[in-house]
Amino acid sequence: MNIKTELLKPHPINKELFGKSFNKETYEGLKNDIKEHGIKVDLHIDKNNTILCGHQRWTIANELNLKTVPVKVVNIPESDLKEYIIKDNLLRRQLDVQQRRELHFAISQLPKYQNRQGERSDLEPMNTMSIGSGLKEELIAEELYGDRKKWKTIQRDIKAQKVVIEKPELASKSSNQILIEQVKEYREEIDLERINPYDSN
Repeated sequence: MNIKTELLKPHPINKELFGKSFNKETYEGLKNDIKEHGIKVDLHIDKNNTILCGHQRWTIANELNLKTVPVKVVNIPESDLKEYIIKDNLLRRQLDVQQRRELHFAISQLPKYQNRQGERSDLEPMNTMSIGSGLKEELIAEELYGDRKKWKTIQRDIKAQKVVIEKPELASKSSNQILIEQVKEYREEIDLERINPYDSN
C-alpha cells in the first residue's frame, strides 16, 4: 500500500537512537538507488502514520520530492517499540562500529534483559573460554543474529559503550581499542599505587 509522503512523521525513539548523522557514503548510495529504482522495501508505520522503520528512506523520499512511499502498517505494543526499532536497524542498516556498539548497548538496557545476567541453566556448561559470559549477551546474540556464539561481540560492545558514556572522546575508536586503553589506564593506576609514598624523587 502507498501513502502520501507528507502524511508520515518520524518516531521520537528513532531520534533518540539515531540523532547523529549517518555514514554519508552509505546514505548517498541509498539515495542514488532510490532515485534510480524507487523505494523497494516498505516503511513500517503504526496506525497514526508514525514511522517505526524506514526513516532514512522517508528522508530521502522528501529530498527527491517523491509524493508517495510504500508502507506496511504494523501493530506493535508500545512496550515493545524500542526493541522493534533497534532490531530492525541492526539488521537492515549499514552501520559503522560506533553505531552498532550503541545499538548493542541500547538493546541490553531493555527491561527484558535486565535480570538475565549469569543465568546459564538452559545452556551447555561453561568452558574456560566462556568465563564471564552471561545469559543476557547470549540471548541478545541469539535474537539478533541467530547465533549465541556471537555473545562476545555483544558483551565487548556493551562494556565499551559504558566507557564511551563516561569518556565521549573515545567514541570513534573500536570497542577493542577502548577496552585495551581501559586496561592500560588501570595498570598505570596500579603501578602508581605501588610507588613508595616516602620516595621524594
